[in-house]
Amino acid sequence: MKQSHKIFYSVLILLLAIILGGNSILDTRLNVFFIGVLLFLVHMASNKNIQNSMIRILVIWLVINVLSVVILGGGFIFFRIIIMTVNLILVPYLFLRAMGPGFWDKLEKVIFILTLLSIPLYLLNILFIDFFNSLTIYFEPLTKHSLTVNLHYWTALIYTNAIGDNYYGLVRNSGFVWEPGGFAMIIIVAIVYNWLTNGVSFNRKIFIYIVALISTFSTAGYFALLFILAAFYIKKVTFFNIILLGIAVIIFFNFVYQLDFMEGKINKYTEAYQQNEINAKAEKNKVKVNRFQGGYEALVKTMKYPLGYGLVSEKDYTDEVEIYGTNGLGSLLVMWGIPAFIYLIYLMWKFFVILNIRNLNRLTLFFLMMALLVVFFSNPIARYILPYLIIITPLAFKKYEIDHYFLAYRKTE
Repeated sequence: MKQSHKIFYSVLILLLAIILGGNSILDTRLNVFFIGVLLFLVHMASNKNIQNSMIRILVIWLVINVLSVVILGGGFIFFRIIIMTVNLILVPYLFLRAMGPGFWDKLEKVIFILTLLSIPLYLLNILFIDFFNSLTIYFEPLTKHSLTVNLHYWTALIYTNAIGDNYYGLVRNSGFVWEPGGFAMIIIVAIVYNWLTNGVSFNRKIFIYIVALISTFSTAGYFALLFILAAFYIKKVTFFNIILLGIAVIIFFNFVYQLDFMEGKINKYTEAYQQNEINAKAEKNKVKVNRFQGGYEALVKTMKYPLGYGLVSEKDYTDEVEIYGTNGLGSLLVMWGIPAFIYLIYLMWKFFVILNIRNLNRLTLFFLMMALLVVFFSNPIARYILPYLIIITPLAFKKYEIDHYFLAYRKTE
């Protein structure tokens, strides 16, 4: 690759990482759309075709949306469909094809650097919290407007001001991401990719990832870490590894799980779900519920119309109050419908299979995927580009292309 091309794609990868942060003025639908248009022009200039596998998923997606509009009476949402189709499906595909199998290598390097930076900044943030809060006036212009309603909330693109948790009295590390749970999700994705391609080991990079993950105090992140530990100890099934895994599980549930932001939080979610309690206020005909309630509401909504609502929202076809929750897998199910959702889960598994350079056993891959699904369950992923990068990777590349990259090029870069 020419030096000018390397610089161009390095800038795009950094921009993508900032967009994944989800908290800056750069994270807008139109910005992502223009990136997609730019990548499409580059793709066409290179005389590349759109692969049949991508045409297939595009057709599935468009059929879901057209049927939803026609059957539910969603009205004219042509521009919404065009913009979000480019942003969620074409942008990931064009990124992957433009940069080749090395895309994930480059993205993980950027994520690691930003994660590494977050640790000292987070510690300084705790020690000098008033000073960091005073920087709001300088960094607020870089921050997404919808997030500036939170007191002292700001992002400097590479770091987000750590804000105290009102419920549990914790100051949590958000890294470069919009909130700690989102940061935990990106860290888990990075660990998964690193282990698939480098082998399962607790090296310096993984240690830094785990330290940053712990500092998020993310409930889902901690559960995902338990699956990561399971993947480590089960990589070779021996009596010794089984004993160590058992000890890790006992320690987790007897000490870590007892923490208020773990057990206390889950108990509150469970009680609210059992009592059918809505723990948030209605704003503009919307009511936000917790993750468990959000999952339940997603199932109810899907049972009413199992073919997928696509980009049609309740406000498009009804005047009823919309009940929604931060349940990523539930939202993905509602948007894509039951048949396509099963296909997406299959493609996630294929991601693990084609990137399994170190020939990890299927049980290890299973635990790594469970770690991924835990953080996807807990985060708003349905209209977030990261899961689509994972889903589209096995559509963009054949197994032999991945293997060729790691055998022939990775060592020379």
